[in-house]
Amino acid sequence: IAKHGAHLLLATMGHGLVIKSGERIWQLTEREGLLSDFCNDVLVDEDGDLWVSSNQGLSWIHARDGLCETPKINHYTYANGLLASKVNGVAVTDSLVWVSNDNGLPVFHKYRLRSPPRPRVYIQQFRINGRDTLVADGYHLGYQQNNIELGFVGLSFQSGDQRAYRYRLRGLDTTWQSTTQTSLVYPKLPPGDYVFEVLAKNSQGQWSREAARLRFSIKRAFWQSSLFLLGCAFLLFTGLLGIVYLRLRTLRTKTLLIQQSIESEQKALRTQLNPHFIFNVLASVQDLIERGAPQLASQHLGSVARIIRKVLTNSRSSLVSIRDELDNLETYLRLEKLRLGDKLHWQIDVAADINTDLRSIPPMMIQPFVENAIWHGLLHKEEGQGRLNIQLDRVGQWLCCWIRDNGIGREEAARLRGKFSHPALGLTIIQERIDLLNRYRKTKYRVEVEDLKNESNEALGTCFRIFFPLKNEKYDSRTDY
Repeated sequence: IAKHGAHLLLATMGHGLVIKSGERIWQLTEREGLLSDFCNDVLVDEDGDLWVSSNQGLSWIHARDGLCETPKINHYTYANGLLASKVNGVAVTDSLVWVSNDNGLPVFHKYRLRSPPRPRVYIQQFRINGRDTLVADGYHLGYQQNNIELGFVGLSFQSGDQRAYRYRLRGLDTTWQSTTQTSLVYPKLPPGDYVFEVLAKNSQGQWSREAARLRFSIKRAFWQSSLFLLGCAFLLFTGLLGIVYLRLRTLRTKTLLIQQSIESEQKALRTQLNPHFIFNVLASVQDLIERGAPQLASQHLGSVARIIRKVLTNSRSSLVSIRDELDNLETYLRLEKLRLGDKLHWQIDVAADINTDLRSIPPMMIQPFVENAIWHGLLHKEEGQGRLNIQLDRVGQWLCCWIRDNGIGREEAARLRGKFSHPALGLTIIQERIDLLNRYRKTKYRVEVEDLKNESNEALGTCFRIFFPLKNEKYDSRTDY
């Protein structure tokens, strides 16, 4: 037990040096730098420094400027010239330090004992997969040479064997590790570049000025190399491109076959429709001849020839322009007016934002509905003028064509045709064409019909609405409005 100013000092066996100041108590242990936690004695000299005796040697705590929790500490052991490491007690007079141990009473001057030099550290062994090799500055190893053992030693003759080390393997470790061993094993290191560094510490707590270093690298296996991975990525990319190309070619071929099949069926249906149309046109001319107007009939035969040639030409195309379709419709209506006179007046309106020159609609899709309105609606109208209105405009994602007549209505027309008559052939063929066009489409062609009636439920005519998709999704990129 000793006193240092207001501090009470207690040397303990196992708890280091315990210090009490008023109500505060703290310890100095091996963690703070003492040689041992098993202390035999503590002394305060005339300069205010502390001397702690232990079985491991003598610790000099610099405390002349006051005690703190992390003081500077010097050590003196057998390596410094003490006759034994165990110190039983100490006395200090006129800067002479008298040390009592079992082998005698060594004495040294407090300020003249030279501190031991910092230890040097050397790497003396490098083993690869259990086999010794000559120690060199660096190594280039294969990917299977990845079990490494390193041996090292720190030289400090005044510190004896009491040395500690710290080390790190750059490329694997991010912090320094501590050890008292002189060899380390690194099994199964991954490929990469490494630098092994090691430092030694002497009995005075001094570390080597410079770390011993050894560089080595472990190559990647050929399947881990950048060139191999790049080649694999290239082959994979090429394979995927090939698969995508084959898939697209298959889809294009399938789409082309479907398109050809649909166009063939469409052409067959148009072929059925054309004779029906030509028959009705010629019937109008025949009606003029039977009514005793052969010269008028002769004048219009040229128009008949032009419209027949136009119809036959369009029958070879899957799409025609709105202008061509309406021109044929105008010619047809003029021929029908020769037969019907005041029973037929028509008006065609096209929205200003619709480009009528682009190939947009299938041929002969509007004419059968106009023909139906004339033959089954206006032809049997007994009073007033027959009026036919044709209008084209955008409706959402469709081009819509309205065909309105003020004829006798569908119910009366069906009664006049007779109970067991068949539906109009032209409209039947048109429905078959629409079903075929919609077979592989998301946006469908469709036809709606409305019976126009007054408040007394009397027929005022019929309205057909034909919806053409604004884009031909699968088969013809030329469709555009």
